[in-house]
Amino acid sequence: MPFADGADGADGALAAVSGAVRTVLVVDDEPLVRGVLVEILDVLGHEAIAVESGEEAIELLSAREGPLAAAFIDVKMRGMSGLACVVELRRIRPGLPCVVISGLSAEEISGAVPSGVAWLAKPFTVADVRQALAALPLGAGRLR
Repeated sequence: MPFADGADGADGALAAVSGAVRTVLVVDDEPLVRGVLVEILDVLGHEAIAVESGEEAIELLSAREGPLAAAFIDVKMRGMSGLACVVELRRIRPGLPCVVISGLSAEEISGAVPSGVAWLAKPFTVADVRQALAALPLGAGRLR
């Protein structure tokens, strides 16, 4: 996965766009992808909470009282699918901005992605993650 492409994000430009450091949930069963995304979010000035399954994400969000700006969720994971995870997370936190991540093309799963969910193709760069976050309605629903 390219990482250097977005090194320009080190100045916290996205944090400036969104107004503050935000907490972002990362849900991916692949340690490498999860780790790279956490690093990218850090470079962009955000705090990431990473989990490896949809079930773990639901458990975490059910117990979490603090704000959550967005969630990045892999489409294909062992156990619960990413799309099912999006539905459950939004049941717990209506309006939670979500980005689904996949090596599949948007056309391959078109129609399966819930309304209002952004798409991030693998492999991705810092610039891709910045663009995905910038397009989200951070602060939607019960979030700040």
